[in-house]
Amino acid sequence: MMENITDFSKIRKTMVNYVVIIFGLIFILIFILLGLYYLTPNNYLLIKWKEDKLKLENTIEYIIKPYSSLSVELDNTNSDKYLKFSEQTNLIVKNSFKSQSIVVNGELIKSKFNSEIFIINNSHVDKKIIVQFYSMI
Repeated sequence: MMENITDFSKIRKTMVNYVVIIFGLIFILIFILLGLYYLTPNNYLLIKWKEDKLKLENTIEYIIKPYSSLSVELDNTNSDKYLKFSEQTNLIVKNSFKSQSIVVNGELIKSKFNSEIFIINNSHVDKKIIVQFYSMI
């Protein structure tokens, strides 16, 4: 009888140790992943509007439906371009590792690290946005 109690307490002690180790590893892994996320550089580059240093390359008009998002077409010719939006715009810039939300109002934005740029419309009406693509002179 006494042998069964000691076996049960050994099993219980072993299980508690395993649970503590598993939760400790999960806790450490969460801090490592959060640290990697916050130490990685931004997916975008913001610069102030300077008319004499930029050359207009292309202009595209987008109409975004209510409560939706739309990807800005960044093909090979537009991938190294700076984008200027016609009004204050909510954007999501994301790649395979990091997704960032940003509000752009008059600044130019450039995608880095093969990131995609999405225009977000959180209102209940259609939103018409004109995107101008600029290159450095």
